[in-house]
Amino acid sequence: MRVVVDANVAIKWAVPEAGTERALRVLDADPVVPDLFFAEVANVLWKKVRRGELSDAEAASASEALLVLDYDVAPTASLLRTALDLACRTGHPAYDFHYVALAQPVAFRS
Repeated sequence: MRVVVDANVAIKWAVPEAGTERALRVLDADPVVPDLFFAEVANVLWKKVRRGELSDAEAASASEALLVLDYDVAPTASLLRTALDLACRTGHPAYDFHYVALAQPVAFRS
């Protein structure tokens, strides 16, 4: 079963926190992410460093752990039209709608 994974879920794979147990179950599925995912992961890790939740070294280690995991990566360019349409219709930021667009059955084929 293919599962679209948000950066906030994936962070739990490398940084133990509330919800980590549930997040780890997703790894048994067939995770797919938009290429935007990696920028979002970096931003989440940076925020954790700024808040003192992680050291620079811990954040770097978490990023390395996430890079070696096996998931398919979809180019955001292929998701742009749907993400923009949904963002305009709802008033919600387009970044999040790349994940929604990817979840559409025809959005990504490996």
